[in-house]
Amino acid sequence: MALSSSYTFQGKNLTAKVASILLIVLMASAYIILTWNPARGLGVNSIIEEENNTTEISFPLKINVKTPEGKVEKLCKIFVYRLDQDKTRLIKRFMGSGSTEVTLTVEKVEYRPISEFTRNLTENISIYKNINLRILAVGTMGWGSRTISIDLAEIEENGMKGITIIEEAYPNIKALTEEEFLTLWDKEPELVVSYETWRMTHIVTFHSWDNIGVYFLADEGSKVTVTTRVRNWIENGITGELELYHDWHDGGESVITTESLDRFPNSSYKYGRKRYEMWWELKYRYERWRLEVQIEIILHDEYVFAVDTNLDPRGAETRPSEQGGDPLEDSGVSDPWNHGNYIWRGQNRLMTVQVKGHEGEALRWTISVSFEGQFPPGVGISVSLTVWKEKQDPSPMKVYLSVGTHSNPNYRGYAYDDNTDWMIVYLTWAP
Repeated sequence: MALSSSYTFQGKNLTAKVASILLIVLMASAYIILTWNPARGLGVNSIIEEENNTTEISFPLKINVKTPEGKVEKLCKIFVYRLDQDKTRLIKRFMGSGSTEVTLTVEKVEYRPISEFTRNLTENISIYKNINLRILAVGTMGWGSRTISIDLAEIEENGMKGITIIEEAYPNIKALTEEEFLTLWDKEPELVVSYETWRMTHIVTFHSWDNIGVYFLADEGSKVTVTTRVRNWIENGITGELELYHDWHDGGESVITTESLDRFPNSSYKYGRKRYEMWWELKYRYERWRLEVQIEIILHDEYVFAVDTNLDPRGAETRPSEQGGDPLEDSGVSDPWNHGNYIWRGQNRLMTVQVKGHEGEALRWTISVSFEGQFPPGVGISVSLTVWKEKQDPSPMKVYLSVGTHSNPNYRGYAYDDNTDWMIVYLTWAP
């Protein structure tokens, strides 16, 4: 009779194969821990910068993977992708538990505002280009992914970034067996097809008013957030049947950082009761990836997301025209102090609105993006994404206002946002 070896870990019996994989994971974790410089300590000081190359920074990314039931995944394979401007690139691949850390090293691209006002405003802060990543986890109970954007200024302050991924359950099975999971070590997702397109994207809306002039400026380093959408299909490798498993849903977000100064108009101010919408031309990408988990379970994951490039924005235009359009319905209220954030100045004064943006909780614009391909065959690819001004305080994106005179000397010029976090700038006169 053949003898079999068994091992115990945290009170659970493991087979020899699983024990071997666990040993590899623990050794890898130990290696990650030992790479820290103990003299630098924890927290903010745990950031490792190259002494001779200050354009690079290393930091820990905390990855939590949870099963469809919300429990911590026991064992999973994790892929870390960099969403570069020319392609999506795999930068890390490792086996780990559902709660693990990985050290990433990326370049630091810092922005120096062009306008003197913005330079003075942001003198004591650093503005870096965001790093956009996609994390894919394939575990024993399911699989899942998430797009995350890393602000290196936040890393310098906090020392770490975290992400949580909730798995989709595998169809028709409760979990992968030990042997099935071990076979995943040599498998990587395959990029089946990729399409790209550029689309004009709504960024911010602002107004001019009676004797209140408006001037918009977005300096280098202004940031915009765009959601990622994901759709999941299951292919039966035996029958070839393709089944929609989870229709388009939220998959995280990426951040676009502007590379040049954008302003409107080119000189002077715009006056009169008019509405102006600033639209930027941004790049979008569609990808479909394939991964065989079992012969009867082949995953097809589709992603649509915005791509940060060194051209952003490639183009800009003011809508409905440079002459402006009719003001929005909530313009010109008599009580601006009851309509969200507001600021005011007396007559013959200047004031500045910082378009600070938000973290996704306030107003978002919607953009529909279409691609030339089809999937499934015969069905076009068109997805709606949401867009908003990324939270920046202080912000290099501003609306300048020149407050003129009013027939009533006691009236003041007001700017207010009607609870949009300055995604829309309204104007009025009031006491």
